[in-house]
Amino acid sequence: MGICSNGALEGPCCRGHDSLRLRRPLDRLPDREASTPAAWLTQRPGVEVVCRDHAPFFAEGAAAAAPQGVQVADRWHLWHKLGRRKNRCSAPPPPARSGP
Repeated sequence: MGICSNGALEGPCCRGHDSLRLRRPLDRLPDREASTPAAWLTQRPGVEVVCRDHAPFFAEGAAAAAPQGVQVADRWHLWHKLGRRKNRCSAPPPPARSGP
């Protein structure tokens, strides 16, 4: 089961196992409160893996409603953060300051 934030216009969404493969949302969440994904997950017992972005409310909601589930970072956010880190590491050093 995956949880992601699709931006301000579309709002947060919940995606299920099959929809991750098909890239099709199962449901939209109305807000960014921890209780909302928790309530959504409570109605779907047996979730073993929660693939989510870095939002703390997703982590809190998943931990509360699916404590047996393993939380993992979603692929898009892993690649995005890796790319940003690579750019920082490979950037040229700032120019040396002259004078006191």
